[in-house]
Amino acid sequence: MLNYIELGKNIQKYRLEKKVTQAQLAEAINVSTVFISHIETSSTKPSLETIVNIANELNVTVDELLKDSLLQSSKIKITNINNLLSSISDDKLELAEKIIKVISNH
Repeated sequence: MLNYIELGKNIQKYRLEKKVTQAQLAEAINVSTVFISHIETSSTKPSLETIVNIANELNVTVDELLKDSLLQSSKIKITNINNLLSSISDDKLELAEKIIKVISNH
């Protein structure tokens, strides 16, 4: 799952590094300035097409825009799994380990 707060921060970071205003970015990708503002504040979830257009306009990769947003999401999932695992009995923990090994092909 994508963390839109981190995505918005990354977009803003690269936009400011390139000295591009929200209005300039919006005009370049044919959206409103308010829409760019909402993306940067995570009030709106942009489409993949919009993310690609922003990356192209800022001359960065989509990976660079998504980097921390995906990493943060993975950390949250791992924390949630750890919390679940810490509350189960040892025999169920062994079963969970076997299931994880099967689904991860290990």
